Amino acid sequence: MMNIRERPSAILYHGRSGRPACVLGVALIMGVCVMMGCKTTGRLSESTPEAPWPAFAIPQMAAVLIDGEASDWGDRGFRVDALIPDQEAMPSSQDCAASMRLGWNDAGLLVLLDVAGRDWSEAEKITELFGNDSVEFYLARYPGSADRCQWLVAPGMDARFPEPRVNLQEFGTSPRFRQPAVAPNVARLRTATGYRLELLLPWKTVGIAPKTGDEVAFQVMVNSHGRQGRPADHLVWFPMTGAAFDSRKLHRLRLADKPGPPVTARARVRVKFREFKTACEVFAPLSATGQVVRLLTSDGVLASGTLTAGADGYACATLNGSATDDRVVYLEVNRQRADVIPLDLPRAEMAIETDVRLETAGKRLTVVLTLPDVPSPGYRVARRQPGAAWQVLTNCAPAGAFRDTGVDPEKIYEYAVVRDGDAPSTDYFWTGSRIPARDRRGILLLIVERSQAEALVAEIRQLMFDLAGDGWQVVRNDVLTTQEPSEIRQWIRAEYDRAPAEVNTVLLLGRVPVFHAGTARPDGHGRGASPADVYYGALEGDWADAAADGEEKNSRDRRRGRNEIPGRVQLAVGRIDFSSMPAFGIDETALMRRYLVRNHAYRHAQLAVADRAFVHDNFFGQPERFATSGWQNFTTLLNPEKVRSATWPNVKPGLNLFFYACGPGHGTAGPVSGFGDTKALVTTPLEAVFTMVFGSFVYEWDLPNNLLRATLAHEHGALTCGWGGRPQWYLHPMGMGETIGDCLRLTQNNDGTDYQPVGAYARGVHIALLGDPTLRMHRVPPPSDLRAQPAGKGMRLSWAVSPLKKVAGYHVYRADAAFGPYTRLTPEPVTGRTADDPDGTPNHYYQVRAIVLQESPTGSYHNTSQGVFVGPAEASVNGSASGAAGATPSPGNR
Repeated sequence: MMNIRERPSAILYHGRSGRPACVLGVALIMGVCVMMGCKTTGRLSESTPEAPWPAFAIPQMAAVLIDGEASDWGDRGFRVDALIPDQEAMPSSQDCAASMRLGWNDAGLLVLLDVAGRDWSEAEKITELFGNDSVEFYLARYPGSADRCQWLVAPGMDARFPEPRVNLQEFGTSPRFRQPAVAPNVARLRTATGYRLELLLPWKTVGIAPKTGDEVAFQVMVNSHGRQGRPADHLVWFPMTGAAFDSRKLHRLRLADKPGPPVTARARVRVKFREFKTACEVFAPLSATGQVVRLLTSDGVLASGTLTAGADGYACATLNGSATDDRVVYLEVNRQRADVIPLDLPRAEMAIETDVRLETAGKRLTVVLTLPDVPSPGYRVARRQPGAAWQVLTNCAPAGAFRDTGVDPEKIYEYAVVRDGDAPSTDYFWTGSRIPARDRRGILLLIVERSQAEALVAEIRQLMFDLAGDGWQVVRNDVLTTQEPSEIRQWIRAEYDRAPAEVNTVLLLGRVPVFHAGTARPDGHGRGASPADVYYGALEGDWADAAADGEEKNSRDRRRGRNEIPGRVQLAVGRIDFSSMPAFGIDETALMRRYLVRNHAYRHAQLAVADRAFVHDNFFGQPERFATSGWQNFTTLLNPEKVRSATWPNVKPGLNLFFYACGPGHGTAGPVSGFGDTKALVTTPLEAVFTMVFGSFVYEWDLPNNLLRATLAHEHGALTCGWGGRPQWYLHPMGMGETIGDCLRLTQNNDGTDYQPVGAYARGVHIALLGDPTLRMHRVPPPSDLRAQPAGKGMRLSWAVSPLKKVAGYHVYRADAAFGPYTRLTPEPVTGRTADDPDGTPNHYYQVRAIVLQESPTGSYHNTSQGVFVGPAEASVNGSASGAAGATPSPGNR
């Protein structure tokens, strides 16, 4: 995040930079600018959306006859000397090898591909050509574009199928490109080592009108059937497979007059963050033996070596260097660039990443939104104060700066930015300038299962002080795991009715009875009734608490009723529950104890947390775009450069702020494809504070060794986890100081009117949060060593300052009971280390919190640290779990 820059007449908050994006269809109540015939000033750029790697220049070529002969190519064309597998061992050059040249003309992309092999076998069905000897060609308007196609070509080398066969596997998805396919022009020539394909891939299939300087996206994959027990080989140009579902996995081609430098060697690179190493394998034609190869980043040489002859018929080298943060590395052969290797895919398709800047001049405030310059018919922008109705500001803003002068200082506003067209997408964020500090956050109902209450007296006492020190008034109730959920809900309802404007959050600690509801299976598999903690938070409506019958009731004592939450959700409910987690080898109490200790350390800024987020998307290309819950939120809450795609556990060691993973699930304990399972989390924690994991089965968090609960169980694990994707979650208020619980309630109440894409199973009873719902994104190190001494007729407080240098001062609070409610005594922050309370007595309880002006990518607000306490029982309270603060109230009800 870029820091605030102070100027005499203005304060500028610089936030996120624009990038391409696309999410599931958008249907806010704002209207569609194209349908309204909106006109913009100036033409939106048709440039390729930003990608982390450069484009390859391919030459314009006239007078090329598609006949399989290479004579009319001469020495023209952009040359790629070798295709290689993305991960598997390199096959023998006799069994499977490929090289190619590329060019273009007004009709299409020209490809000349030479493939070596033997013992040909091609699929019988035209729709299954990819399963045997074949070639896949991918063409898109740009990496990440929804307008793409895939041609599958069987070369006709199998005696059963003597002529090439072509199948157009996928079309572009934009309605304006849904038109009859233009067939590619294909010729095949048998060669001494295999075959040559010459093709013209028509631009019209994806709606490209070519001109010099434009960029397109392309990938090729050569498939060879398995031989003599060896699995099938797949040789690619782009160093990742999966282009059929993910058009980001296509190389960028620039249409030029002359070709760029040839790709004379290929490399595949893997950064092993946990070992802080980069491993690289280099492959080149055998003629390159003895040449020096180097792996480079923007910071210089990462590793170097010499190519040696290998038994597989290639010149090879293995390079090892330190880990790199760069999104792309380069391969050099004899100091000439030979290959470009993307290490991280661009965020295209998932987030708009509007840049937010606030300008103040006196008492006037202007919000400046910089809208990304990507192919788009324009942007719709709406604004509201949180909870109010949306007000449409424009239906068709062009890319560039959009200025909104209709805002007031020291108020929070919520913005919606919507882009239609080829890549419909949305961006939501809260903004404001110097928003006042929150002294009180409401009343939290703490419900503790009795066995944990008896075993964790000190830790739960510390939690209650932490909650009070963040502005909560805590009302506690200890319950038995055998109680009926309806009985607990009645107690919650009674407390809510006492103070409906203040009671807003519930924290369940331990195996508080689990309510089950519904017959829906939001993952498409499931067992019917979902664990539904929202039962304790949605206090209106009929839950139809009828017992299920048959085998389902006997197996899990399920209940059924509403699939959707009846009425509004008033209370955010979070659960910390480690019952039935034998995989970790320690009991429920020990797991709970280390979670509460870690929770306390996080709140007090004692844990080093990196402002980073990682997204593991093993569902990319799936139309519902589940990972939107990661990309759209994280690139709003952090500088987009801090958000990376990654494959767990190959992420940087240490605690990160956010992590999202999605993929096919294979049981309530996992694994989630490409991510892992509960067993893996026992030894390799998911090191992130706020997490979401999406996959089949794992939403059933009440079952033994469940994966969602396992993310919280390790001593270096997460502090919250949700099942995000059906529906999508919205976390953007956290950027201006709201809690994860506030965002849970916002998500549960979203029926599509407030936010899009809402995702399937919106307002489903299964939407739940595992972990502490009161946690916030920004933490401030608190002061310490608070003391209270009689001074004249009152009390004098003294403390040691916060270690944070930018603290603006300290607020002092007083209460009649240890856990509040606390009232602020200081109208303005105290800049020193002492404060006097002329009305105080030795029987009062005090807390002191540090105040900072918190900067976020979308605005600023005054943030408070956790409070430190002093009370009648002790001279000072240090906030530790082993002797924490003042007198302890009884753990019963209010």
